[in-house]
Amino acid sequence: MTKQLVFIGEQISKEKKQLAKELFNLTSSEYKQKSKRYKIEKELLNHTTELIQYLGDSVSTNVQVTKRIEIQATYIGELTTKSDISLKEAIQFISPIRNIIWTTFEKEIEEHKISRLDILSSNKIIDPLIDEVIYILIKIYEENNKEIVEVAYRALEELSVPVIPITEDIGIMSIIGEIDTRRSALIMETALNKSSSLKFKVLFLDISGVEIIDTMVADNLFNVIYALKLLGVKTVITGIRPEIAQTTVKLGIDFKTIDTKSTLAQALKEIGIKDISKDI
Repeated sequence: MTKQLVFIGEQISKEKKQLAKELFNLTSSEYKQKSKRYKIEKELLNHTTELIQYLGDSVSTNVQVTKRIEIQATYIGELTTKSDISLKEAIQFISPIRNIIWTTFEKEIEEHKISRLDILSSNKIIDPLIDEVIYILIKIYEENNKEIVEVAYRALEELSVPVIPITEDIGIMSIIGEIDTRRSALIMETALNKSSSLKFKVLFLDISGVEIIDTMVADNLFNVIYALKLLGVKTVITGIRPEIAQTTVKLGIDFKTIDTKSTLAQALKEIGIKDISKDI
C-alpha cells in the first residue's frame, strides 16, 4: 500500500461528516422530504457517515471492512424501506459517493501529486464496496416487497373464508373456491380462532362454493370438525351439491358421522332463523 493510498483513505475518513452532508444535499427533493417526514434524517446521516468512514479505512488500512459496511448498508436500507422511499431514490442517494469523494479532494490530490494509478487503485477498492451497498439495498427492498405481498395475500385469503355470527353463539363460515394445503391451514386457524373468540356453540360450514371435494379436502374438513369438537363447538356442513355427493360416494368418503344439510337456508330454517341467507 503506497503513502498516496494511505493519504486518500485518511482524507476520506477525516472528512466523512462533510462528505455525508454533501451526499445528502445532492439527493432528490423527494428523498429529502420523505426523510424529513419520517424523521430519519439524523439516523441516515449517521449511518452514511459511518459508511464513508469504512470506505476510507478500506483504502488506508488493511482492515477488512466489508462486514461493517454491510451492517451500515442494512441500517440505511431498513430506514428507507419504512419511510416510503423508493428503491430508485435509495440507489440515487448512494451512487454519487465516488464523484463526491474525488470532487471534494481534487485540490489535495493535485497538491500531493496523487498519481492516476493510485486513484485507480483506490477506485478498485471502493467501487466493489459501493456495489455491495447497492446490492444490499436491492435485497432489502425485494424482501420488503415480498412481505408486503405476503401480507396482502394473507388478507385476501382471510376474506375468502369469512366467519359471520348470526346469533350470540351461532356462526357461519362460507368457503368458496379450491381448498389446497395452505388454505386448509387457514380454514382451520380461522374456524378455531373465531369460534373461540366469538364463543360459538354451533358453526355452519357452508361448502356450496367448493367445486371439488376429494379425499384430501374431506380429510381437512374432518380435521376442522374434530378440532372444533374439542373446543365444544358443533359443526354442521351445508351446501353439499348432488355432483359433490356422487363424487364423495365414489371415493368412499363417509359423511355419516357428520351433521350435514343440503343447503344453508335449510339448516338455518331448522333452528328457527328464516331468510337470513338472503342477507349473507
